[in-house]
Amino acid sequence: MKLRTKTPVYLGLLLLFIMAVIYLVTVGFVFNATKQIEQQSMIDNINRVAAAIDMKVTNLQTTAGDYGAWDDTYQFVQDKNQKYIDANFGSDSFVNLKVNIVAVFDEDQKLIYARAYDWQNDKEVELPKDFLDVIHEDSDLLTFKDTLDKHANFLRFQNNLMLVATTPILTSKVEGPIKGTVLMASSFDDAYFKRLSAAISVNVIAMPDFSPPTIRSIFTADKVLAPDTQRVINFVDDNNIQAFFTLKNDLNEIEAILKIDVPRPVNILAIDSVKNLFIIFVLLAIILVVGSVYFLDGFILKRLYKFSNAVIHYQSDASEMSNMVTLGKKDELGALIITVKKAFHELDLSRKKVKEHANKSDVERKKLDAILHGIAEGVIVVDSKGKILMVNGMTKKFCNKTYTQLLGSPFERNFKFLDANEKIIDMTFLNPVFTKETILQLPKGVLFFPKNGQPIHMAFSAAPVKRKGEVLAAVIVFKDMTHEYEVDKMKSEFVSIASHQLRTPLTGNKWMISLLLHGKAGKMSKTQLQYIKNIDDSNERMIQLVNDLLNISRIESPDAKKLEKTSVDLVKLIEAAMTEQQNIASELGIILEMDQSDLNSKGSLSAEIDRDKIYQVIMNLLNNAIKYSNKGGVVHITCTFEGGYAKISVRDSGIGIPKNQQSKIFQKFFRADNAMKSITTGTGLGLYYVKTVVEAHGGAITFTSIPDKETTFTFTLPLKNE
Repeated sequence: MKLRTKTPVYLGLLLLFIMAVIYLVTVGFVFNATKQIEQQSMIDNINRVAAAIDMKVTNLQTTAGDYGAWDDTYQFVQDKNQKYIDANFGSDSFVNLKVNIVAVFDEDQKLIYARAYDWQNDKEVELPKDFLDVIHEDSDLLTFKDTLDKHANFLRFQNNLMLVATTPILTSKVEGPIKGTVLMASSFDDAYFKRLSAAISVNVIAMPDFSPPTIRSIFTADKVLAPDTQRVINFVDDNNIQAFFTLKNDLNEIEAILKIDVPRPVNILAIDSVKNLFIIFVLLAIILVVGSVYFLDGFILKRLYKFSNAVIHYQSDASEMSNMVTLGKKDELGALIITVKKAFHELDLSRKKVKEHANKSDVERKKLDAILHGIAEGVIVVDSKGKILMVNGMTKKFCNKTYTQLLGSPFERNFKFLDANEKIIDMTFLNPVFTKETILQLPKGVLFFPKNGQPIHMAFSAAPVKRKGEVLAAVIVFKDMTHEYEVDKMKSEFVSIASHQLRTPLTGNKWMISLLLHGKAGKMSKTQLQYIKNIDDSNERMIQLVNDLLNISRIESPDAKKLEKTSVDLVKLIEAAMTEQQNIASELGIILEMDQSDLNSKGSLSAEIDRDKIYQVIMNLLNNAIKYSNKGGVVHITCTFEGGYAKISVRDSGIGIPKNQQSKIFQKFFRADNAMKSITTGTGLGLYYVKTVVEAHGGAITFTSIPDKETTFTFTLPLKNE
């Protein structure tokens, strides 16, 4: 079978198949859309019924609240005067308020007044015999958390469904103490649902049978639309649709099942439309098949045959393409022939451009290699599995290996780095770079161990390499910090020696000043004594500064990491620090509080720490919190668990830290501007000491601060000695 024969046949069958599929899909869509429209309409009807019932609940609660928050009701509960009853709960009141029961209970939940009235028929009725039993079964109805609390519930009295609302009895200013409860109830009988149906133009009835078998048969798992509300929509037949939903009490027990009946005019219209659509689709399919066959044969297939011949001849003679093109019509197919001819020409040009681009890329790659190998720091690029992808010349010198040995080999096998806590920097350490796109920076304290060499002090950083939002690798940069380390070491040694040398004359000054203050050099005038006391205060500040410098010198010494760890109860340690700081706090009117509620179910909070150093950390944080809190403020200490760490927080209610200075708060000798204005004395070494000691224990310290309001310092300590 030739192409000119096969194409019309296959195209005709394809068009018939497409028309059939479109028809079936359209029919399915129409019926599905119709069902969705009807279902949404029924949901709207359910919501309208629910909204009307909610409005009934709100109105009844408001009415009960009006009587509850009234001085006359407040007085009636206490003196039980009949005038109040006669004036407020006559027959007209029941009709106007549209309530069937009014009751008043005192603060001991004893009934002091109750009346039942059929306001629909304007006649007196007896109070249901089970009224008090049903009310007291739901104890929440007569119990209120505060003056704004109120309740509403669906209950059955002698099997009659009623809406009950209760509010506390208060003064007209809505103030307590609560003296009792006002209860109002409205009947939800057939008459109510008839009025509701007329109001919203939807037929609503309360089913007489709401037994468990009935509930199970209606609200099955395959029918319930919203399990939390138990709503069911049932398409009975082509002409009718029903909906069911429940009214529950506060105990989640079903008190009634409501049924809504609605006709299905949209579905009937859809059925008629589908029948007409079938006839239209059959006629349209016949017309499309005949027209498509005629058009393909007369306008496309003949010209395609000529075009194929032109392409075949072009393989052997390019001039033949030009001759064939001139025979074509000036339409889309003719344009396609010209485009194909241009495409062959452009293909040759593209090959040349690709070759030129490859040459340029090679030049750029060589420039990049030259820059990379000219960097004075070591550079390593690794993938997420730790495989080395690239290194520079400085890295080669550091590890004394060739490119061949390094490229493709594991990072951990060739490089050994230790951080300040002597933890190995491996792929686990670098994992946040790949998973969280974090930039790791360790400016000092990193040791690099070259093979057969002495450890080298390094600055270490790692950053992600991304493309189109995906992390492909991590670039590691490390720099020899030996010179900087030696300079810092000499500076610390100088501070230590200078501090020791200053301590001796300062101690002598202190002894001589003490002799003068105690009159050993003779009696002095008040002015002379004041001068000596000023000298003594300045000398004490100098001694404190020297002590702080010595402490910093000690923690920066090589022996600083040698902590004398013992098992210490952190709670008792905090309590001891609080006791020592209590006198200072009392003088400044500061209250010290400690929250250890999280520890009651956890047992003892013990950690392996250097007791003296951590004690000094707590003392520093407490002292700062007390000094910088406003008079009459509170310093709050909390101690909790978090992932194998003890977490200790100290929160003050003071001057805070300016936002533009928060990044410098842990630097040596730094004090914020507002701190210096508040307290002129201070060295700015306390928080530096705190951070150094906490990190030496394998913990971390952070803080949050709101200027002129509060500051919270939080540090963590591992509970186990790692």
